[in-house]
Amino acid sequence: MDEEKFTTRAKINLNEGLFEFVGTEEFVQKNLDLFKERVFQQGKNVETKTLERPTKFLPAQVKQNKQNENVLQKRTPLPSIIQFDVGKNENKPSLEVFFQEKGNPQVHFDIISCIAYYIKKYTDLKEFEEGHALYAYKHLRKKLPKNFHQAFLDTKNQKMWIENGQSEKVWKISYDGELHTEKDLPLKN
Repeated sequence: MDEEKFTTRAKINLNEGLFEFVGTEEFVQKNLDLFKERVFQQGKNVETKTLERPTKFLPAQVKQNKQNENVLQKRTPLPSIIQFDVGKNENKPSLEVFFQEKGNPQVHFDIISCIAYYIKKYTDLKEFEEGHALYAYKHLRKKLPKNFHQAFLDTKNQKMWIENGQSEKVWKISYDGELHTEKDLPLKN
């Protein structure tokens, strides 16, 4: 058949899948209806994803999105609690009194530094495990970091107030950490 005899043409481009019907109006309409029926019938069984155009976020929206992401983060498993003597005697203050003298620090860097200092100065331990620090956090009713182990790594790497001990997840206060705890705390406004 010669294409010039046909008066109706329909082109469909489903992202370059391209279907073209050429023929009489009746032929093209029949095939278009059949095509639509099959596409919509299959479309009911197929999950479709809608792509959203990127939008500009206002700073408050970005902050809110980050807060929502934080809510979804899971806490890492906590170490087992290891108790140590936090009570007062004639040679040492209680852990609570010591923290009050240091201005009751709220930042995890300072809290970890104070715990490490207290353990070294007022107990027989020269190194401590994260379980000791967890005991101190709970005893002092301090809010735990989201990732407990990471707080120690950050205190070591960013502030250099603690150092690695003899084995994994064992720590000791560094010279800089001792100076910070003795001289810089409580923080002056």
